[in-house]
Amino acid sequence: MGRISWPTEGSLFQPADIRVIFDTSLDDLRPGTYILYQDGDKGGVGYSSIDGTLRGSFFTFEYPFAITINTNSGVTPRLVGQSERGTTYYVIDLRGQEVQKLTPLCTKHLPYLSPSGASLAQICTPESRQLEGSLELEVTSLDHGTTVHLVIEPRSGRRFSGGKITWLDDNHFIAEIGPDEEPCLVSLANQAMRCAPLIRNELVDVSPRGTWLRTGVSPQNTAMQEIYLLECFDNSARCYPVVTGLGDFDFPEEMYWSPDESKLAVLTMRDGLLEDPTEVGYYYTQTWTYHRIAVLPPEYGLLDWCPDSSCMVVARGLEISVLYLDGRMEPVPFPGGDTPGLIAVIAVPWR
Repeated sequence: MGRISWPTEGSLFQPADIRVIFDTSLDDLRPGTYILYQDGDKGGVGYSSIDGTLRGSFFTFEYPFAITINTNSGVTPRLVGQSERGTTYYVIDLRGQEVQKLTPLCTKHLPYLSPSGASLAQICTPESRQLEGSLELEVTSLDHGTTVHLVIEPRSGRRFSGGKITWLDDNHFIAEIGPDEEPCLVSLANQAMRCAPLIRNELVDVSPRGTWLRTGVSPQNTAMQEIYLLECFDNSARCYPVVTGLGDFDFPEEMYWSPDESKLAVLTMRDGLLEDPTEVGYYYTQTWTYHRIAVLPPEYGLLDWCPDSSCMVVARGLEISVLYLDGRMEPVPFPGGDTPGLIAVIAVPWR
């Protein structure tokens, strides 16, 4: 694994060329559960407590929608926004109320923010080298404004073919290697890679605490999905599906892990039509048994789990509701205006 650091002196950060008007700091919020959203009128980021009693703005832009918030791999107290063309990134600190401009060395794919918000990773393999099977990756420290350019060479004739990475923590991520997109666990600190060749299907996602790997032919084909333990990377004797087939849902829409990994939520349309009701249920991961919660009106989607895994926040346009595991629903009063871009549900104090 090759490694080049840049720059040797100074920082990649530049003064921001957009004006951000800060209002509330994350540290100003009283403890509780909040919904974060990108304002549908101006593009700034606002918040609303889950009971609707506290509302406000973290920041607005001098010009509407100066950047779009990227939620490609989750959000942290640092938000990453992109310019319209996607070639420039802006790092916005909700605690320190600071915005910095970052022009990355490559912009081939969407960036992936590490769990703590300390690093931003991008796949940079040039088209001229894709057939060679190398994986080139740029990992930028948002603390120091420096970039490490990594080159992972083909492993045992297996070529890199995936277009994404999955962070486990700030030092480890999973990349997909080979024609079968074999998952490999990469350590940045050790510049080492361990693979799990017994996992043959595409990696769909990883549970929040890194215990479970969900694989499948496709994210939508739940009948063909399997669940493995992370131990696959350390012990091939333990690398076998814990679960084979996550139910035969005809039209699954979304599946989300709860923060404590005890549940895997499933949203599915009964007949695959937008005007059909949406069934919401979950798998209890201790036994992998399915529990139906409720059947919702058409066009509902899952925004996020509540941070304590006791409920979910569901949305249909501006209709935001809390859905409890016993089927109860409580509406969340939400600001007016154009439809907001819902970002996340967070607990304050936030990590």
